[in-house]
Amino acid sequence: MFSTSKINKLNSLFIQPFREMKKVVYSAVALLLVMISMVSCKRVYHCNCSYNNKVVYTKDLGAMTNDDATAKCKSYDTTVVGEKWNCSLY
Repeated sequence: MFSTSKINKLNSLFIQPFREMKKVVYSAVALLLVMISMVSCKRVYHCNCSYNNKVVYTKDLGAMTNDDATAKCKSYDTTVVGEKWNCSLY
């Protein structure tokens, strides 16, 4: 049979480091998931259209990529009865 000292040696050599390594791996995975969620490609955009430096129209575009939001906001650029509306994201 194994003596208590041999069992303690085996525990300290194999089991304890394995438990510590699991903690490190789980912590790294959790940190990676948090980082990925914070670097999302989509965010909420708003579009302001102005004429003579006065905001005449505001539109919430919702969650989308920057390129899609820019295209959507630029689609609101218009000329209404000679007024040129310039729309931009904020």
